[in-house]
Amino acid sequence: MLRHREAGYPCLWVATTEEERFVRENRKVFPHDIQFFRWDIADGLRAFVNPNGDENMFTWKTLDEDLQHPVPALRSIAELPGAVLDENNEPHGGSVIFMHDFHEFLREVDVQRCLLNMKDHLKNTGKMIVFLSHGVEIPLAVQDSIKILEFNLPDEAELSALLSKFCNDYGLGVHGNHIVDAMKGLTLEGAENAMALSLAETGTLAYEVILDAKATMLQATGYLQMMDYRETFDDLYGLEYIKEYAPACIDSGKGEGILLYGYPGTGKSHFSKALAHYCKLPCLSLDMSALRGSLVGETETNTRDAFGRIEAFGKSVVFVDEMGKSFVGMESSGQTDGGVNNRVGQFFLKYWEDREPGAYYVGTTNELEPFLEWSGGAMMSRFDAIFFLDMPTPSECKGIAKIWSEKVGVDIPGNLDFDGWTGRDIKKLAHTMDMMGVCAEKALSFIVPTAKRLGTGMAAIRKQAQNVCIPASKSEIAYSVRKIKVAK
Repeated sequence: MLRHREAGYPCLWVATTEEERFVRENRKVFPHDIQFFRWDIADGLRAFVNPNGDENMFTWKTLDEDLQHPVPALRSIAELPGAVLDENNEPHGGSVIFMHDFHEFLREVDVQRCLLNMKDHLKNTGKMIVFLSHGVEIPLAVQDSIKILEFNLPDEAELSALLSKFCNDYGLGVHGNHIVDAMKGLTLEGAENAMALSLAETGTLAYEVILDAKATMLQATGYLQMMDYRETFDDLYGLEYIKEYAPACIDSGKGEGILLYGYPGTGKSHFSKALAHYCKLPCLSLDMSALRGSLVGETETNTRDAFGRIEAFGKSVVFVDEMGKSFVGMESSGQTDGGVNNRVGQFFLKYWEDREPGAYYVGTTNELEPFLEWSGGAMMSRFDAIFFLDMPTPSECKGIAKIWSEKVGVDIPGNLDFDGWTGRDIKKLAHTMDMMGVCAEKALSFIVPTAKRLGTGMAAIRKQAQNVCIPASKSEIAYSVRKIKVAK
C-alpha cells in the first residue's frame, strides 16, 4: 500500500500487472478527502469517482482525453487539488496520480527534467505520483527521486474473499480451503478466470481444473512451471541423510533449502521431485537461465516476478536444476553484460536472506566453482546444507541393471563391468537393447559411461566435495552409494 506518502516521497514506482487491483486496494484505506487520478497515453487524464456515494462503485471519469503526451500530463498535475491546512495546521486532502506505462517515456530527457522540476511542488502540495508498470526501469537521472514499492500477489484472505463472492454470484455451495490453495500464486484476475474455466467445464469448482489452469498460466512465463511428478522415495534407494534431513526441515517450517552436488545421472533431479511427493507439496521448477531477457530491465523484472509468484504459493518445493550454470560469470558481469547477471545474483542473495519461510529450495549442480568464486561463497551459505551424490558402486549397478531389465523387457547380464556407470547409463543401455533388438554386448558399443566421459575430472569432483559437502548416504564408503528402483 501507499504508506510511503506519509514519509514524504513525491514519487513511487510499483511493478505490477494488477494495476486496477492496486488502485482499488489503496482507495479503500486512503482518507476520502484525498483524490485519485489516472493518466495513460490511450485515455488521457481521468478521475476515480463514486458518483452515487457507494464505496464499492468507484469508476473512472474522463477529464481530458486529449492529454496524450507525457510532458503536458506531468504539468497538468499542478492544476489538480492539493492539500490544505486546517485550524491546527494539519494538512487535509491532496491528490494521488497514477501514471501508467511511464517506463516508455522516462528515457526522454525532457520528461526526466519535467519530473525533476516538479518535486518541490509535489512535496509542498500533498500530491504524489505513482508510476505503475509491469517492470522497474528507472533512468539514473531520476532514480533518487523515485521510491520502489513492492506489491504482492493476492494473499489467502483476498483469495478467500474472491471465492466467497464467486460462489455467491453463481449460486454455488461453500467450498473449502483446497480451492484457495489451488489459486495461490495467481493474480486476482487469473484466479477468477481459473474458477470460471472450472465452472464452464465441470459445472462446479474442481481443484484439479483450477490447478491445471494455474500450471498453464505459470508455464506461459517461460521461467516457472508446476511439475507433474511421479517420482517417490520408494524409487530411490540410499541417500538416507537427505531423505531424513530435507523432510524434517520442511516440517519444521524453518527450512531454507539444500544444494545437491554430484555427477550427472546420480539422482539429483529424481530426489527433488520425490521430496515434493513425500511431503505432499506442489513442486515448482524455476529455470534461472530463462529469467534473462533481451530488453533493458527485463531480466530484473522477470526475477522479481518469479520469486513473487513463488512466495505467493506458500509451502512448496522449488526445484532449480543446474543452478551452478546461472552463477557462471557473475564476477565479470560488469564487463560482459553491464552487470545484469550480478544484479540478479545480488537480488537472489537479498531475497533469500529476507524471505519468510515457506518455499523450500532444492538446487542441483554439477560444479561448485561458480558458488565458491562469486561473492566469497555467500550463496553457498544460504543453503541449510550441501550434499554430495557420488557414483554407485559396481555391485549396486548390477542391482539397477536387474531392475531395468525387468522394466524394459531385456536381459542385461549381471557379470558386466559396471565400474563408473550411473543409473542413467544403465537405463540408456536397457533402452538401446530394446530399440535395436540387440544383446547387451552389442548395445555397449553405443554407450559411453559417465566416468569415461568425465575422465580425470572424476577425482577432482570428489576431492572438491570432500572439502565442502556432506555425504548424501550413510554408506561406510567415502560417499553415497545408492540405486534407483524403477516401478513396473
